[in-house]
Amino acid sequence: MQGFVPPPQVLLNTARRLGAHPAYHVRGADSWQGTSWQDYGEAVRQAARALLQLGVQRGDAVAILGFNSPQWSTMAFAAMAIGATPAGIYWTSSSQDIAYILNHCRASVLLVDDPKRLKNVEAVEPDLLHLKTVVLLSPVEQAANGPLNTLGRHQLTSWNQFLSLGTTALERQLSERLASLSPEDIGTLIYTSGTTGPAKAVALSQGNLWWMGQNMTSLYEVDERDRMLSYLPLAHIAEQMGSMHNQAHSGLSVYYARSIEELGDHLKEVRPTIFFGVPRVWEKMQAGIEAKLNQATGTKARLARWALGVGPALARAGSRRPALRALAGAADEPGAPTDPSQGTGRPGPGPGPLPELWRRAHPP
Repeated sequence: MQGFVPPPQVLLNTARRLGAHPAYHVRGADSWQGTSWQDYGEAVRQAARALLQLGVQRGDAVAILGFNSPQWSTMAFAAMAIGATPAGIYWTSSSQDIAYILNHCRASVLLVDDPKRLKNVEAVEPDLLHLKTVVLLSPVEQAANGPLNTLGRHQLTSWNQFLSLGTTALERQLSERLASLSPEDIGTLIYTSGTTGPAKAVALSQGNLWWMGQNMTSLYEVDERDRMLSYLPLAHIAEQMGSMHNQAHSGLSVYYARSIEELGDHLKEVRPTIFFGVPRVWEKMQAGIEAKLNQATGTKARLARWALGVGPALARAGSRRPALRALAGAADEPGAPTDPSQGTGRPGPGPGPLPELWRRAHPP
């Protein structure tokens, strides 16, 4: 495949290029906390070395169960970096579904985000034939009354303990694995809903992920000044493409939602320049907007009618980013340190456009 660069190498290249620029943000108690590209890239390398220390081989599966988080993406890229295959599991999965997927992909390592979902794994622990190590994002002590180092016959470790395994002594081995990656290597396993039986695994190659990520970045004209909210399940390929592979190519900043229920508040705080939503999300947005428009009177009502006319006209003309930037020009002033637009040159909180649609509107 001409021009192929393995997805984890794309991310590492972007980390070197952007350095101190924020790669992602998580919502703390009072504000969004950012992490630089440099630190993100190093975390991926360290997690990859830790997987090597655990004996993960090329072609092995590394499973991830949990809500969207930087560690989700870090573990996925780390697995790809050593030629292993990340396999996402929906956070709503039952114990039986978790056991089926873990056994089907023969995962030797599983990342779990919290004790609640760990209990779902614990319920089927005797049935997990290939699993060796469980990594828990929460401190291990939260999983039981007191320290816990095993889950049945499986090793249980915290995220920080897991990362500590990734010593620099393994850097040469990591570099060799990275250099040996090919477009045909499996980059991810996507498990379907299983409406006709057990979930089916769709295997997508690293070449596929690289090609799609590269073209998405070019088509949607995104770069490190953009912001995106990650809230749909990362076990789905659509969210992986947006907040992992498109990000790795473009350098955009990802804001990880704390929960689906807080999406409305997050949208107001982050004001993403790119927003991806499934039909149900757009329907709920439309219903909420229409309800408010129906209550509008006077000047607000006239402005609303004007906006409803201008939006479709711009879409038919094929106008996207330039019009949005012009409309938001007054909002480009840097804000407080927690302002998502700080140093990005993109509109942040305050007067500005609605989040840009993920898909490009083509003229009829």
